[in-house]
Amino acid sequence: NGAAILVVPGGGFTIRAVDHEGVLVAQWLRDHGITAFLLRYRLRPLYSRADWLKDGQRGIQYIRSHAADYQVSVNRVGTVGFSAGANLIADMAFSSLPGKASATDPLEHFSTKPDFMILAYGSMQMPASLDSLTVASLPPTFMFGTVEDANSMKGMMELYSSLFRAK
Repeated sequence: NGAAILVVPGGGFTIRAVDHEGVLVAQWLRDHGITAFLLRYRLRPLYSRADWLKDGQRGIQYIRSHAADYQVSVNRVGTVGFSAGANLIADMAFSSLPGKASATDPLEHFSTKPDFMILAYGSMQMPASLDSLTVASLPPTFMFGTVEDANSMKGMMELYSSLFRAK
């Protein structure tokens, strides 16, 4: 249908829950006409936030740079993340990079900001420097958690409240 989603499984940045939060989700999306890509991001202890953030950003840039090949729109590239994956895609939205027309790397011609986000039971921390303009510029966001996730929902509730206030 022209939409693409980067699927980002959770796992606390030490493993990737690639089956039930990755492959099965990507297959469901495919079966519903959405082109899905599964992100294999770097993990602790060898790598840190800067590395997995770059992996996510490059994933979005890759999809956009190959949009014609996959028959998707460069303006309909979203993300779905579970747990640590939700943290990663929220971090990508907070730390998005604009496309640079003069870049020598062809992927860097494209923005890293997702066009929409689906955050599933993440525990993201809101950046201390997050202002109302930044919140208002975040892409449309759907988020969910359950009673079982109550211990890790504070960040999601803060993000929801910030998005609500920013309308």
